[in-house]
Amino acid sequence: MKKWAALVAATALLSGCAQQTAETIYFDQIREIGGLENSADTDIHDLGITVCDLYETGADTPTALKALIDNGIEAGDAGKIVALSINQYCPEHLEDSGF
Repeated sequence: MKKWAALVAATALLSGCAQQTAETIYFDQIREIGGLENSADTDIHDLGITVCDLYETGADTPTALKALIDNGIEAGDAGKIVALSINQYCPEHLEDSGF
């Protein structure tokens, strides 16, 4: 009986961990950036897609960074956002980005 209880407990624990997706990890990482801690998932998703759209239209990393900085994001935070967004939503641009 103890073996079954341990198995059930381990399964419950693992199923809780498995529910955290790559995107929810991305949301959590973006929320660690100053000023974005209370942002909705949809807003964070849209931010990442916007970064990728810049690369899709031919922008380079300095242009992507400037777009975020011009919208009130600190330079260091802009770099984190660009790197995390590319990794999550458009990894095909990872090599081009320099991250």
